[in-house]
Amino acid sequence: MSKAVYDRILAEFREAWSKAERSLANVDVLLDDSLFDRGRHDVICSVCLPIGPCGERFTVFPRPVVADTRWSSDETRATFKRLCSEAGAALPAAFTAQLSDYVPLLVAEPAAWWIALLLYLTNATASWPDGSHRDEVAIPRPFLVSIEAIQQCGLNTDHPLISEGRENGEAVGSGEAAPPAAKTEQGEGKGGAGSNGGAAGTEDEIIALEQSTPPLDRNSGKWVNNKRAADIEGVGTRTLADYRSLGIKDAAGNLGRDKDGRVWRREGTPKAHPWYLRSTLLAK
Repeated sequence: MSKAVYDRILAEFREAWSKAERSLANVDVLLDDSLFDRGRHDVICSVCLPIGPCGERFTVFPRPVVADTRWSSDETRATFKRLCSEAGAALPAAFTAQLSDYVPLLVAEPAAWWIALLLYLTNATASWPDGSHRDEVAIPRPFLVSIEAIQQCGLNTDHPLISEGRENGEAVGSGEAAPPAAKTEQGEGKGGAGSNGGAAGTEDEIIALEQSTPPLDRNSGKWVNNKRAADIEGVGTRTLADYRSLGIKDAAGNLGRDKDGRVWRREGTPKAHPWYLRSTLLAK
């Protein structure tokens, strides 16, 4: 049932994106009340947002998600709001359970569930990397981001999955067994958006990597945390997780190199947040 619904919604998001690429450049979550202008802001829904670099807590009060009427047509905004409502209403129960912190009962409308998923997948938080509060959070190209969300989560397939937690790599889904992961050239299963690392490297690769990589010292300036690395590279932390899944790692999952050569370390369990060796990031 939901597969057919999302096939249709995906087609409609694609059609809307092709027609309205520039007329709805982004929607914004307003965190500063003084920014809201009833004359130019069309409210889509309200959601809560994670606070802190790791999203350890959420805003107490829901914040409005708006589209600016100066840069978008009535028809475009109406289409986006309708599709958000339909996409949110069709989300599997496992998804809404995972997103419940974003959508308190007070604002539990269908569109809020969809916006919550987009925010979750893009790792949006109400804080800057240094912990200071943001005034607003943008969801750029919302039609395109919605298309990518449907495809990333497999909502138009028989095995929809959403990564559980912001970085811990487990997955929850429809309750059905997911299909086997594709094999990489190394013969290992390819990790998804929340994967904790790539295939085990050869002994020689790991020895060489260990010898060339300094110890993890968070105060040395040589290492940056996962969120900061994502900001420097201009990608989301889930994209970095994808890159790690295509690289190599040691047997313990605490040292690795992603597909593009970024070196990372973890302390503690393989589910801990990775830190990146600053000198190996591509954006200098």
